[in-house]
Amino acid sequence: MPVISILRYFLPAALMLCVIVTSASAFDEPTTAEKAACTPDAMKLCWRQIFDSNVREGVFNCLREHRSELSDGCKAAFKAHGR
Repeated sequence: MPVISILRYFLPAALMLCVIVTSASAFDEPTTAEKAACTPDAMKLCWRQIFDSNVREGVFNCLREHRSELSDGCKAAFKAHGR
């Protein structure tokens, strides 16, 4: 797959993921560092949910389901928000 085709599909998905991680909590917003900590985990573990109709909830629930596989930084972000 050419690089341009990859960027055409995955760049919008990555940008959407940033929005998802930003709005995952209805009560308090994660910090920039927390978003940065969870984005690689979401891309690795939950990439299928990025294309679901309910993207935000899907990725958040996926990360929660894969809590044991999350990086230490993303685990700390979930813990900081009581999740």
